[in-house]
Amino acid sequence: IRLSDVPLGHREIRQSLLSCIGREYESVLACDIAGGHEFARHVDRQMPEELRGLRLAEGLATCIFLHSFSGAHKAERGVTAARLRLGILVPGLSPTAVGDSLRKLEESLHYLHRRDNRYFFSTELNLNRAIAEARAGITLEAISEEIQKALEKRVGRESPILGSELWPESPEKVPEQRDHHVLVVL
Repeated sequence: IRLSDVPLGHREIRQSLLSCIGREYESVLACDIAGGHEFARHVDRQMPEELRGLRLAEGLATCIFLHSFSGAHKAERGVTAARLRLGILVPGLSPTAVGDSLRKLEESLHYLHRRDNRYFFSTELNLNRAIAEARAGITLEAISEEIQKALEKRVGRESPILGSELWPESPEKVPEQRDHHVLVVL
C-alpha cells in the first residue's frame, strides 16, 4: 500500500483524519482532493487515456496532503518532488508523467503551496484561487465598459481629433472624409 492509496474520499477515513489535524482542513480536502470540487480529479480526467486509471494527480495530492503535517512548524514542512515519486511509484510509470501531473496540480489546486522545493497544503488560499475568484467576478461587459470609460476619459466623448463621436451606433454615424482617420475596433 502506497501513501497515495489512502482513500481521502472515504467519509470515515476523512473524518478520522480531520479529527486529528483539525476541521479547518475539511474545505481544503473538499476543494482540491476529495468530497466536493476535487480539482485533483479534474486534472486526472485531462490526462492521456493510458494514465487516467492511475489517478496520478489525486495520488500526488493525497501524498502532499498527508505530508503537510510533518514538521508543520518547521521549515521542513511538506514533501519534495523526489519523495512524492516514491509515494506514487508503480512499475512502468514514467517520471515525466509524474512531473507533468505535479505541474498541473500547481496550476489548478487552490490550497497547494510550494516553498523551498517542498509541497504542502495549507488553509490559506494560494494565488491560483485568488485569480480564479477575481476572474469569476469579471464579465466581458464589465471589461468593455472599463475600456470605454478609459477611452472617453482620455479622448472625450466628442473627439476633435476623430471629428466624430466615440462608439458610433451605426456606420452612418461615421462621416465619409478624405482626411486621416483613426479607427479603434474592439
